[in-house]
Amino acid sequence: MTAHDLGIPGFFKDLEARMGEARRSERRRVQQFFVELNPVLEAARKLERELDRHLAHRFNVFDYMGDGRPGEVLLSKIIGDLLNPAALHGQGASQLGILLDKLSAESGAPKPRPDFSKPVHVQLERLIPGGRFIDITVDVATGAGPWCLAIENKPFAGDQRNQVRDYLRYLKDEYKDRFVLIYLSPRGGGPTDYSLPKEELPRWRGRLLVMPYWRDPESEGREGEYAEENEGGLENAGETGAPDAEAGDEADDPPDDEPTLPDDVFADFRTRFSLAEWFAACRTQCHADRLRWFLRDAEAFCRQQFGGHSMATDSDIRAIQEYLFANPNQLATAQTVGDVWLKLKAKVCGGFLEHLRAEIHRKVQGGLPGIASELKVECEYGGEQTWSNLLWLYCDGWPRWENHQNAPPYKGCTGVLLQSAAPGPNRWRWGVRHPLDRKHMTEEGKARREELEEALQNKLEPGQTTGWYPYFRQVRDEMTRWDSLLPDLYRETKDGGGPITKYYVEGMIDLATRAIPIIEEVERTARHS
Repeated sequence: MTAHDLGIPGFFKDLEARMGEARRSERRRVQQFFVELNPVLEAARKLERELDRHLAHRFNVFDYMGDGRPGEVLLSKIIGDLLNPAALHGQGASQLGILLDKLSAESGAPKPRPDFSKPVHVQLERLIPGGRFIDITVDVATGAGPWCLAIENKPFAGDQRNQVRDYLRYLKDEYKDRFVLIYLSPRGGGPTDYSLPKEELPRWRGRLLVMPYWRDPESEGREGEYAEENEGGLENAGETGAPDAEAGDEADDPPDDEPTLPDDVFADFRTRFSLAEWFAACRTQCHADRLRWFLRDAEAFCRQQFGGHSMATDSDIRAIQEYLFANPNQLATAQTVGDVWLKLKAKVCGGFLEHLRAEIHRKVQGGLPGIASELKVECEYGGEQTWSNLLWLYCDGWPRWENHQNAPPYKGCTGVLLQSAAPGPNRWRWGVRHPLDRKHMTEEGKARREELEEALQNKLEPGQTTGWYPYFRQVRDEMTRWDSLLPDLYRETKDGGGPITKYYVEGMIDLATRAIPIIEEVERTARHS
């Protein structure tokens, strides 16, 4: 019927009734989607449990290394042993040969002709002039002289000042043009400008290669894919500005502006294969069952640790795909559910962050020894953007840094922070953070920063550093992936607490209780001056 037939009031009343019925119909479709999908998922999970019982197909030896995650030194030892023809794996030079063949296919990379009849020398933590250590070096004999494959392993830690630059210069002096340095990072982020000045990059074309632990084929060519990592991501690019943004640039932007991603300056340096793909290639040519299983676990570790995979198992994914292909009328409903999920995730994660802030604030107000009375506790949830989710503690009495970036949340002073380093929000870290990068500090500020860094590193557990952080540690693996913990985060926010809340609140309070007196001591000098 038209407005002419019903009259204007009748037309709108009829339209409202039709819209109400359409909404009810859509709600019924969504409900039916879940009703039909639940038994499909339960059947897939039952199969998963049977496979576990008979094949232990989800068992992974890497889960037992270093509290669920092998450390950098152990990972370097595994890689070094696999590359060593004389190691106990018994495969000779085949695994080294696979890697060299893959490297030879890279544009601009040197193509050595290894003579495997002569010994290959593999060294971990190789000491070079200046007191630095290269994680792995492999010296191979060639007709032109010794050739070196060097690997700087960066699964979790940040860069040190001029670290990669010094490695490249040493290798150049030692081997002329007969070397390649692989910068091995989680998803293919390159060294920071702090470690290798960008103006030097053209000089090292073909001698520096950036290899990811895990490369997602579906993300190939996606702009900003590599910006999430500390090794070349937003944190060292002014966070909300372009690379090498001048101090204070981001102060002109609204705090909720979406960060612009830095140019992918390492596009021509990045390998077209990942460490996981090398593990897979080695497995296909391996003659020993025990080693094949180990290589499969190593490949799975790369995918699970660095692939950004959610809590869904392969069986879950296959079951849902098969259901949707068999019921294409439900594809639109599945798309709606997917769109709603992103908004729901933001609401739950943002709510849990505020829940943590309230719990920490309550404990601070109750009085904690060693923490200043003017301590403030604030948080900010930025969603999927890297580095945009934070909870921080700071004191109003601490001095503001010169050249600081005024935009929230840093208030211009040093703070104790909890921050996510990957979308999700995932890969949380906690530590002490400045409101500006070290490269933008005055000489007096750098001296103050070095004094604070030394005190924190000496008096707290061993930690890592970046240009922004004089001290930080990674959150424990099983607590760091909020996208996988979403049901628990919602439940704990609603119930007022639980094991995840307890872990984060106690961790932040413990860090603040020990770090704030150190910050107070160092900042007092700046306050008086």
